[in-house]
Amino acid sequence: MAGSVGLRETENAEIVQQAARGEADLGVFAAAHELDLDGVDVTPYRRDRLVAVVPLGHRLTEQSAVTFQELLPENLFAARAMVPAFRAAANRLGEQFDSKHSVRSGEVAISLVQAGMGVTVQPECLLDHERRSRVAVMELAEPWAVRRIHLATARGRALSPATRALVAQLLDRPLEEQAEPDERLSAPS
Repeated sequence: MAGSVGLRETENAEIVQQAARGEADLGVFAAAHELDLDGVDVTPYRRDRLVAVVPLGHRLTEQSAVTFQELLPENLFAARAMVPAFRAAANRLGEQFDSKHSVRSGEVAISLVQAGMGVTVQPECLLDHERRSRVAVMELAEPWAVRRIHLATARGRALSPATRALVAQLLDRPLEEQAEPDERLSAPS
């Protein structure tokens, strides 16, 4: 089958907008209540967990889990994509989150934690065995720590053979990981 795949990493809102405008054949994004899903068809893909990442030996590692409120007073590194989630979580606590340290990626934030410079919250999938040996990974005891990941395509647009093949590959996984049918998102009419 002929076809090529280009990959760009960007913010969730931009991913959805690019798919809606037809600038991207497929977008993979974390669901969030503030996302405008107008113009896209959305398919549940999988779930991921956000975890707290702290330096080895940090005082918080004495606990099995940590809350966002406990992380707020720390030197909290925010990967650019996580800033909106951090702000929303702080607002729910009656606090403000003003990132002193905004970094481009989760990998950079984790590296700074490894160097003992602060803490972060990241998707668990970013922490392979090697990274886990250099930082402490803790459960983030927050309802928003479990995220739903979805696929977005331009509403009503036929998928190219390459895009159909990629979607089929992404969705080919064990049943226990699949989202329930009632979790399908729909854009407002």
